[in-house]
Amino acid sequence: LSGDGTLKQGDSLNLTCDVNCTHSSSQFVWSKNNEQFNTSGPVLHFPALTVRDSGSYTCTWKTNKTSGSKTISLQVEGNWSVKYPGPVCAVRGFSVSIPCSYYYPSGNEVTQKLWCSMNSNTGKCTAPPYNSSSNTTSDFEYVGDDKSNCTLLIHNVQFSYSGEYRFRFITNKDKWTGVSGVTLQVADLKVSIIRLSGNGTLKQGDSLNLTCDVNCTHSSSQFVWSKNNEQLNTSGPVLHVPALTVRDSGNYTCTWKTNETSESKTISLQVEGDNSDRLSVWIIAVVTVGVIFIILVILGAGVYVRRKMDDAPYDTIVKAVEQTEVKPTPQPKEVSQQEEVAYASVCIKDNNLNNG
Repeated sequence: LSGDGTLKQGDSLNLTCDVNCTHSSSQFVWSKNNEQFNTSGPVLHFPALTVRDSGSYTCTWKTNKTSGSKTISLQVEGNWSVKYPGPVCAVRGFSVSIPCSYYYPSGNEVTQKLWCSMNSNTGKCTAPPYNSSSNTTSDFEYVGDDKSNCTLLIHNVQFSYSGEYRFRFITNKDKWTGVSGVTLQVADLKVSIIRLSGNGTLKQGDSLNLTCDVNCTHSSSQFVWSKNNEQLNTSGPVLHVPALTVRDSGNYTCTWKTNETSESKTISLQVEGDNSDRLSVWIIAVVTVGVIFIILVILGAGVYVRRKMDDAPYDTIVKAVEQTEVKPTPQPKEVSQQEEVAYASVCIKDNNLNNG
C-alpha cells in the first residue's frame, strides 16, 4: 500500500488470501511462524511495518469438505536484520554452503554467533548446531565473520539435517534472531539407466536414457554430463543414447550444480559387440599370437646356431691336443773308455819308411 522495492520499516501492506471459487462456509485463518492470529478473513493488514513483522505468514482456507494452506515470507529491513537465501537443496553425504548476511546499528560489537535448527527449538533460537562460544566440533562450520557475513557450511549432510535454520547474534548492547530462516532440503543424487529397447546385456543398437535425479526442487540447478572425465555437450537431467555402439562403453558422470553446492555421481556402461565383431577380434588375437610365436622361434634358432658356430674352433683344438702323442727327444750315445783306448791305439804305417 506504500513504499516500493525492499520492505522497510513504516511501509504499509496487505496480505491477501484468494481462492477462485465461491463457498458459503469457507473460512480463512492466518498464522505467523506457526502461531495463529486472532485475525480472520482473506486480508491481513499491516498499517506500519516493523522489523519484528518479518517472518513466515500462512493462510489456511477451510470448508466443511477440505482445507488448504499457503505460506509467504516477509523480510522487513531495519537497523537489525538477517538475510537468508531461498530454500537450499543438498545431497546426502556431501557439503553445502548456506549464504547469509546480518545487519545491526553502528556502535554495536558482535560478541556471539549462533545457528539454530528449529527442529530442536520451539520458536526460539537457543540450542545450536553451531555456537561460537563452544569448542565442540561438528558437521556445522561457521565461515562468516564478526561484521556482516553469517554463512554456514555443513559437512557430510544427512537426512536428519533437513528443516529450518535461523541465525542469531548477540552484541555488547542487544541481541537479534533472523526470523523466517532458511529451509534445507536433503536428497540423494541418483544416476540410473532406463532401457528404451533391448534387454539383458547392453548390445549394439540398443537405446537408453541415463537419468540424473535429485529429489528436491531448486530453480537454479544445473546438470553437466561427462564421459571418462571429458565433458559432453549435453545438458539437463537426461542423457539420451538412441543407438549404442561399442565406443559408447565407459564411465558416465552426472554433476549437479547449484549456487550453494556441487555434487556428482558416476555409472559405468559396457556395450557388447555382435558375433561377427567378436569373431574378428578372436581371429586377430590368434593371428597375432601365432606371428609372435614364429618370430620367437626364428630368433631362438638363430641364437642357437650362432652359439654353436662360436664354440666350434675351441672344441676342435682341444680334441687335436688330446689326440697328439708326445715323442721323447733322441739323446747322444755315451762312448765307453775302452772304445776310446781302442781308437787311440790305431796306428797307420807309412810305406815310404819301409823302403828306406
